[in-house]
Amino acid sequence: MAGNLSDEIFVIGAKFYPYSAFQEALEKYQKDTLTQFVKAQAEKIPPKDSLHERFQYVNVRLQCKQGKRYKKAEPTKDQRPCQRSFKVGCPVQLTLHLNRRPKDAPCLKITQLNLKHAGHEVSRQVFQLYPEQRRISVDEVDLTVLGSTTLKTPEQQKILEERHSVPIMQHSIYNLQQKI
Repeated sequence: MAGNLSDEIFVIGAKFYPYSAFQEALEKYQKDTLTQFVKAQAEKIPPKDSLHERFQYVNVRLQCKQGKRYKKAEPTKDQRPCQRSFKVGCPVQLTLHLNRRPKDAPCLKITQLNLKHAGHEVSRQVFQLYPEQRRISVDEVDLTVLGSTTLKTPEQQKILEERHSVPIMQHSIYNLQQKI
């Protein structure tokens, strides 16, 4: 998907002045390139610092949702069993660092960048199945659909998918019903 405006925004040395500007650019990039980023590591600015409100982080490293592989630890007696994961070792990552040089205005700057995926498919179908893309905000109409005793789960699923334009899993319907 080369040639997108988003590809030109995310380059080493790119600067973002409030953190919200970076978040907007990242959201657009994720949708354009069908890549879901997650925080791998972050160091927050202390709340007492005057830059806390605008920038939030001193350092933040984001990686592809399918990034670093899960390392199996030796199971212990009280440990939960391993859960499913999207991680396959994809090297895509982006590192931001807060630039506080006195001669420049403070900004978040991209210091490390790798946007080449490996080990997994990048497609709209896969992207839409990430939990971050399937989240919906439930309104009164949805509550009526979810609370209906006459509609079967597949019918509820179809109605919600049409209303929100995102794939809805049947177990998600069950989870939403438990919250009602």
